[in-house]
Amino acid sequence: MVVAQRLQKHSHAVWTDFSSSQPQAIAIVLGHLGVSDHTLHRYAKWYVNRSSSVVAASSPPHIFARNGSLRDTTEQILAQTVRALHQAESNSQAPRNLPPIVVHLFSNGGAFLLQDFEKLLLEKSNSDSERATRKRVRQQLALGYQIFDSCPCYLRVWGDNMYWKDSFPHPQLSRWVRMIYARMSMAFLSTWFRITTSFPIRTLPAAFWSAMKTSRACPYAIYVYSTRDLLSDASAVDRLIQYRRQQSGGKILCDVHRYDDSNHCRIDKDHPKEYGQMIDKALEAAVQRATCSQLDHG
Repeated sequence: MVVAQRLQKHSHAVWTDFSSSQPQAIAIVLGHLGVSDHTLHRYAKWYVNRSSSVVAASSPPHIFARNGSLRDTTEQILAQTVRALHQAESNSQAPRNLPPIVVHLFSNGGAFLLQDFEKLLLEKSNSDSERATRKRVRQQLALGYQIFDSCPCYLRVWGDNMYWKDSFPHPQLSRWVRMIYARMSMAFLSTWFRITTSFPIRTLPAAFWSAMKTSRACPYAIYVYSTRDLLSDASAVDRLIQYRRQQSGGKILCDVHRYDDSNHCRIDKDHPKEYGQMIDKALEAAVQRATCSQLDHG
């Protein structure tokens, strides 16, 4: 098994690990809002240890706070993904033998990046080479899969029974510190939704949820979530999955891993064996799809 090394950091909160000379997949790992470097590396390790090239990123909190664009980050994600594809192709024994691109995202911070990344791939360009590059990324993305861990997150902000201190990412701190921090965070988010001029209060959440329901970038979706998630409403994710299955006419295949004992973004730590088996199964299927696609077009 490959031992995960420290990822190489690039600008705009993007990290990479291309230590595998012939990766079985290219994994885009998108951390939750404000994810620490240590946690992002832990997420990436699931794929580094499975002989995959990794592009890891997070939504910078200061950009989110000022309603800034994630464009710089998503452009870096795309640039590093293309770099990983070129490296895999040059090291491959078969010409144009490209690995699938898989996406593994955590909470809405990861989902925001995925939403903008998919928009970027569909943008028009006057450059023939840029159009060809984006098409190649879209093709490999469609052969991979998307794992939605604790997302898309339908926030349960004002419920009387929501003990936000339990969802705070640093459990070693006092429960009162965590509770105060969480309450202040929610007050900030509420204020941000009201004062932002680019997105009216109802438009931003609705547009985001609609994008999560209607995306066609990848037909293979895996949802990992918990009914004990104190931050997100699991029943809303249930409805989203049902909608995607029905509206796609079977073209979107949704695999569901629903737990009843884990908090927000904690399933991989609470159930590491099952989590690893889920990734192994999904990776094997994605590699097989990519291989069959290359044979069909060979």
